[in-house]
Amino acid sequence: QLLDTMLPRTLSYVELLALSRNHLLEVARNYPEADRLLRKAQIRTAVARAFVYLAGKFKKKNGSAATPTRGIASLLGESMQNRAPESSFSNPGMKRLQLRKEVEDAEVSNG
Repeated sequence: QLLDTMLPRTLSYVELLALSRNHLLEVARNYPEADRLLRKAQIRTAVARAFVYLAGKFKKKNGSAATPTRGIASLLGESMQNRAPESSFSNPGMKRLQLRKEVEDAEVSNG
């Protein structure tokens, strides 16, 4: 739902360069600063798309473009409350997995 499916059009000649996903991940692993910048851009894009999606959902539900009285976090529900700490572009879920393992290990040792 948050993927951009629009097809760009140009009025003149355009040269396009692209990296495969594997090459981009390799760059992110080898250059930590680029990895951090890529992750910030990834998060910024996802938040912008989610905002547009939720605004459309709110407009459809309420029949107007009025500002929602509830905060965006309440529209997102638990996904905002359970968000992972800062992670990297090449391993966006790695910190979440590490935290989950630490919690499970602590529960096993305490229980």
